[in-house]
Amino acid sequence: MPATKSQPEFDYRVDERDWTAVRLLVEELEQELAQRRSHLLFRITGWYFALRVFKRVENEKIVLKQPSERDSKYHKAVLAFLRGCGDMLLIELSNQQEIDSERIGISYADFAAMIEDLKMTERERYGDMTQSRRAEILKDVFG
Repeated sequence: MPATKSQPEFDYRVDERDWTAVRLLVEELEQELAQRRSHLLFRITGWYFALRVFKRVENEKIVLKQPSERDSKYHKAVLAFLRGCGDMLLIELSNQQEIDSERIGISYADFAAMIEDLKMTERERYGDMTQSRRAEILKDVFG
């Protein structure tokens, strides 16, 4: 019997085209949210999938190495978009009485926490704080 091959996702490496893939996901999500064709849970699932792909690219291109100017621009734009869409979905979710979070696998609080995480990332990376002030604070905290 041949040896089991590892699944392709474990061998995955992020490259320059990945912002294109994230952008395509975001465009699809944007259309879906604007047209409101699908059920709320389907739209939340689409948002969550786009968030997971974004986080994967973010980790490789922004967190683990010094981002290029292009990477920073894409990151900032997609981060703002996902945060905004998440806020809109959270508002819709809060208006739904018949959705039982236990049955769908995510609670309102967990969904809200994902959006808050995006907001914190946005403030930390792109807020009003200057690079010199950020360096000063990090020096004070970590020595």
